[in-house]
Amino acid sequence: MKQWQKAKVLEGDGIDQTYLGGRERETVHPSYQASSYKRYLQNFNESLYSESSSIQLHSFAYLHNYIMASIGEPLLDKRYNSYLKESPLYFQFGDSELAKKIRKLVSRGNGKEIAESIEKGKIRPSKKLVETVGSLLKGNEEFVLLDEQKVAYEKVVSKYNQFVEQTDQKNVIIIKGGPGTGKSVIGLNVMSYMLTKKAYVEYITPNQAFREVLRKKLIGTSGHVEVRDLFKGSASYVHVPENYFDVLICDEAHRLKEHGHMKKKSKGKTKLPKSFGPQG
Repeated sequence: MKQWQKAKVLEGDGIDQTYLGGRERETVHPSYQASSYKRYLQNFNESLYSESSSIQLHSFAYLHNYIMASIGEPLLDKRYNSYLKESPLYFQFGDSELAKKIRKLVSRGNGKEIAESIEKGKIRPSKKLVETVGSLLKGNEEFVLLDEQKVAYEKVVSKYNQFVEQTDQKNVIIIKGGPGTGKSVIGLNVMSYMLTKKAYVEYITPNQAFREVLRKKLIGTSGHVEVRDLFKGSASYVHVPENYFDVLICDEAHRLKEHGHMKKKSKGKTKLPKSFGPQG
């Protein structure tokens, strides 16, 4: 559900513009957003992607304040067709049609049992996601580890395996290096390795522009948009419960803020354990 009232078409895959947070902003199309939430569940909740699961997911976007233009509605532009097909879009006065669709899909389901199954499902990457990330890195010259990068990567992997076997204590590994030394390449390869180990991992970079560069380099024109969900900004973790993730890889850690901008009055600080790791 979105409170949008108008929007504009923008260049970029699944990107548009609307009024958010007091000004016009570039953001993702509502149907893309709904589809990405569905894919996120399918890629990380074991109760949904396991072979024994009979649960089917459907996604929609409902803009209850948005009156659809009679001619040339921006959000129905043909460039959004693939996302509109996966997650149909409903506007103001479309509530009866949406209700009819929902009634047809889920009114006779075992709602309580399904909700409990999803809530209790183990959070770990699906085999499909692991294979997708691995295939995107494999054979791509931009992500080949060179010299000290390879050394740093192997030290991270070795330390991680020690942590898993010996202790449940949280640990931090810091990789130091100037601009252009390949820290991001190391981070992406580490993420791929962690996924193969069934770790619930995400890649953090506080700089949105840099985050998009990483996504585009990794995904390219492959169409594997579900990989986008692995990359987040630091503000995404303001309300995350303790110990929710197994591993978080932070790129450009010096840009992290002490307080999340989503929670300006918060006085909490992130306390890191003793740091160690390769100097790469």
